[in-house]
Amino acid sequence: MNAKKLLIAFVDEQDRWGNEPLYQSLLDRFSEHELAGAVALPGIGAFGSGKIVEGIEGYARSRPIAVLAIDSEEKLCEVLPEIRPMVAGSMMILTDVEMLASASPALVSQ
Repeated sequence: MNAKKLLIAFVDEQDRWGNEPLYQSLLDRFSEHELAGAVALPGIGAFGSGKIVEGIEGYARSRPIAVLAIDSEEKLCEVLPEIRPMVAGSMMILTDVEMLASASPALVSQ
């Protein structure tokens, strides 16, 4: 078994960090920390505790974005202090996963 952690941050496509989209800034941080992998996935709709629907025509102009990153708990914990201020006010999840395949076989055998 190859246990890893999966970090998921839910942001809005219009959220910014400095001069670039927040999701891109998150991906950049994950790359700088050389995490095993990360992806930003657009959603078609979402709601949170405020019960605001996003991304569905007639409700909002922007879409939710889920930014996922996978690696060991240690590596993800290294980047967390840097990204927490970036996603303040957004939901973030850290959960256990089992990596079954990877473009880098070394990651699966670790």
